[in-house]
Amino acid sequence: MAVEKLKSLFGKRDPVCGMKEAKGTGIHAYSQWFCSEDCKQKYEDEQKR
Repeated sequence: MAVEKLKSLFGKRDPVCGMKEAKGTGIHAYSQWFCSEDCKQKYEDEQKR
C-alpha cells in the first residue's frame, strides 16, 4: 500500500527507457506505463527471453 502511494507521488516511469509519465500519454500494459509502442515492444521481447 505504501509503495503505491509513493508511486502516485513521484509518477510512473517507463521500465525500458526511464521516461517519466506525462498525464494522458503513453500506454498502460502489464501493470506498467510505457512512453511508446516501441518501449512496450522492447519490454515484451525482453520478457520472452
